Amino acid sequence: MTVEDRTIKIAVIGGGIVGTRHAKLISQHPNVELSGLVEPSPTGIRVAAGLHTKHYFSLAELFESGIPDAAIVASPTQVTDSIARKLIAQGVHMLVENTLSTKVKSAEEIANVADKKGVSLLMGHHRRFHPSIVAAKKAIDSGELGIITAISGSWTLRKPMDYLDSVFPSEDWENDKRLSRQLYLNLVHDIDILQYLIGPIVRVYAQKFPSINAFGAQSGSAQQASVTLLFNCGAIGTFMLSDFDSSRDSSTFGSSHLAAHSPQLPSTEEASSAYYIFGTTASLSIPEMARYSFEDSGIGWTSKMKVDTLLVESGLSYDLQLDHFINVLRGQEKPNCSGKESVMTLKVATAVQESLKDGDPIDIE
Repeated sequence: MTVEDRTIKIAVIGGGIVGTRHAKLISQHPNVELSGLVEPSPTGIRVAAGLHTKHYFSLAELFESGIPDAAIVASPTQVTDSIARKLIAQGVHMLVENTLSTKVKSAEEIANVADKKGVSLLMGHHRRFHPSIVAAKKAIDSGELGIITAISGSWTLRKPMDYLDSVFPSEDWENDKRLSRQLYLNLVHDIDILQYLIGPIVRVYAQKFPSINAFGAQSGSAQQASVTLLFNCGAIGTFMLSDFDSSRDSSTFGSSHLAAHSPQLPSTEEASSAYYIFGTTASLSIPEMARYSFEDSGIGWTSKMKVDTLLVESGLSYDLQLDHFINVLRGQEKPNCSGKESVMTLKVATAVQESLKDGDPIDIE
């Protein structure tokens, strides 16, 4: 079922940084109406007041006031499962941040139930909408890079200690739970993008390492990881994950046009990249969007290397994602990232977690 051609009422579940951003965009959009903010903590009252919308402490309170057409779920991953099930039961269409659940079986159940009940489900992997990713996807699919042979990616960006303390309980700093949570906060987005660009990941091997923390002291818990990837197409890849580095290389930081999709982060004038895609004809850095190739492709390293920059259209990923969600609700487009695709991403993240624990490579079915 879709929403007819009228103003669409959308509620936001979760009043944190991401939820607040979604709510602001909805309140500014001419074709949708912000029907309320659900946030169990008292801070939600202040956030809702600033957005000139109603505040609810629970979904039950929201439903009592009226069922919205749709909801954007930006709550902590560990409670998304129950929230999604309650929304589906009421026939509320959803855009869900991160993952449907931390458990693959549960995520599969939710995606299947939503499909059977005709509830539209769009996963909030907003980086798919970033113009640099759109341009990269087009270049890869058109064969401009030739056969994709390898990728290299990284999340190497220092997060402020007050942010880390707010997201991760203090006891998590003494064990490996923090790294596990990090997989569902950050790495799921990178896994989604890599599979979106190159195809399914079929094997992972991950290693964890104690790291030097932000104060320069050796930490006894695992706070860094490296992951080796094998794609179904035969390409190989590596990915580094660390929260304590003075670096610009992450998928939400770096060059000014990428930082615009995360305005709370400062930008730099110099270009940097989070992903490097290697092909037999050319290679591409993202979001720098520099394409490297030999002037004579038949010669190889003795040939002069040429560099050009792919054209990238303007637009902010969250804004473009909301426009797409509205089109999905109106039945004009199919979800760019479906619940079933999210399950595949969760399977890879879970395999990485298992590999970190056992120290063995994990095959993904």
